[in-house]
Amino acid sequence: TPTSSGWTPPTVVQTAYVGTSGSPSLTMGAAPTSGNTLYLIAAQNGAGYSSITQTNVTWTQRRTDNVGGVGQIEIWTGAVAASAGTGVTTAGGTGAGSMYIIELSGYGYSSLGANGIYAAGFQSNIKGTLNLDCPTGRLVCFIVNTAGEVPTSPPILSCPSTWAPITGANGLAFGFSVGLPVAGYFVKGAYAYTLVDIVP
Repeated sequence: TPTSSGWTPPTVVQTAYVGTSGSPSLTMGAAPTSGNTLYLIAAQNGAGYSSITQTNVTWTQRRTDNVGGVGQIEIWTGAVAASAGTGVTTAGGTGAGSMYIIELSGYGYSSLGANGIYAAGFQSNIKGTLNLDCPTGRLVCFIVNTAGEVPTSPPILSCPSTWAPITGANGLAFGFSVGLPVAGYFVKGAYAYTLVDIVP
C-alpha cells in the first residue's frame, strides 16, 4: 500500500513471536522463501543468545548491548537459502525474555543506520522518548528491555499519519520510515533500549 509520500513498503511475508525464559525456540508459520531476509530483535534479562540455528538460514548477530548481565538487547539477521526450515532455536540466553521475527521480501541487509540510538543504564519510573531521523523506506527496530519493570506493550512507535508499525509485542516493534522523525516511547524503567534503522 503506497504511503502519502508515494513510497510503497516492502512485503512483510510473515511474523513470529515468543516470550519465555532462557533460550527460546519458535516455529514459523511457513518456511521462509529463498532470497528473503529474516530480522530478529530480542530482549533478555540475563545473558543474550550465543547462536541462532535454523535449517538453511544463516543467522548473524548485528548488535548486542548488555548492562551488568541484565538488560540484554539484540538484533540479528537471517539470510534464507533454498529449502529453509521453520524451526528457530536459540542458545545461551538466560532470564526472562522475548524475541520477535519478521520475514521481508525485497529488503536485504547492508548495515545499521549511522544515527541509531543505543542506551543502557537503569532509568526508573519515567516515560522515555527516543527520536530518530532516517530516510524514507527504512526498516526501523525498536527494542526496550525493562528487566522486570512494566513497559508500554507493545512499545509505541509514532510518526505522522504515514507511519504505521508492522506490529509489536512485549517491548519489541518493527516499522517503516517515510523520511520523517520516528519517535519511540516507553514507560516505567529500562535497563537498555534501542531505536535504529536498517540500511538495505
